[in-house]
Amino acid sequence: MPARRDRSGTCYVFASGITLSGIPDQSPAKLRNRLIMKMLTGAILILSAEQAFAHAHLVGFPHNLFVNDVLVPASLVLVVLGVAFLSWGILTEWRSKLP
Repeated sequence: MPARRDRSGTCYVFASGITLSGIPDQSPAKLRNRLIMKMLTGAILILSAEQAFAHAHLVGFPHNLFVNDVLVPASLVLVVLGVAFLSWGILTEWRSKLP
């Protein structure tokens, strides 16, 4: 696995982002990508919750009781996880911009 020198030139950073010292490379671009991924994960989970809730109400008579038993609680779990990820990403980004 090829390694490159970090910005200070003091150690090598492998393609996985792990340095020879074992500390992950914390470059600003990688931190920004992690924050964006947290917020994107939260948004996708919230959209999945909305879809599960909508599908729970679209199913017809014979199966609606079984579907409501599964999809409504699943949508609640998805929305809680989505809000948690979204707020975690927003708070981390907000803290990283503080002086």
